[in-house]
Amino acid sequence: MARRSGGGWGLIGVVVVVTIVLLLWAKNARRVAPTAMDVRSGGAAAAAEPEAAEEVRSGRLPDLGDMREATSAYTEHVDETRAAIDAAIDGPEDER
Repeated sequence: MARRSGGGWGLIGVVVVVTIVLLLWAKNARRVAPTAMDVRSGGAAAAAEPEAAEEVRSGRLPDLGDMREATSAYTEHVDETRAAIDAAIDGPEDER
């Protein structure tokens, strides 16, 4: 009995699949590359929030305490605004 030691079709199939995957990856990389480079250079962030982009580039990021204080101040401001809106909508308590 002669034993057949695998044909070339398996290897050809693997090469074809790897080629297709690499071509799709290269096409995607070319499409995403301008956006990725813009993000790395700080372009997108700089357009949206220049102060934040500058802090990220300089390495002067706020610590957790600063972030917590800013969040607490913002939350307090939102609560005050909600209370004022609710009071304006509901009117004085005497009218009920």
